[in-house]
Amino acid sequence: MKPFLQFIRKNLKYAVVLAAFALLMIFARPYNYRARWQYARQIQQLEKEIRQFKQKSKENNARREQLGNNPEDLERFAREHYHMKAEDEDLYIVYEGDK
Repeated sequence: MKPFLQFIRKNLKYAVVLAAFALLMIFARPYNYRARWQYARQIQQLEKEIRQFKQKSKENNARREQLGNNPEDLERFAREHYHMKAEDEDLYIVYEGDK
């Protein structure tokens, strides 16, 4: 241990420069390790959202196939889910319970 400490004392300026360089590389660069970690977390979150949107897209495509091309079914679906109405009618939405 003693020779190691003597080596450090002898080359202290090099050790300080090396430590400063290491800290600079870790914390002060535009693409430092902390930022990379945050980017990796953000990528994971976005990939999760992509999976959720793909699943929802599959569900919507299946629902669209079930409706088919029947205009009455499409109109009923639009009225029930999107509260659409014809030009010559009024629309009243009644909610039941605590919604």
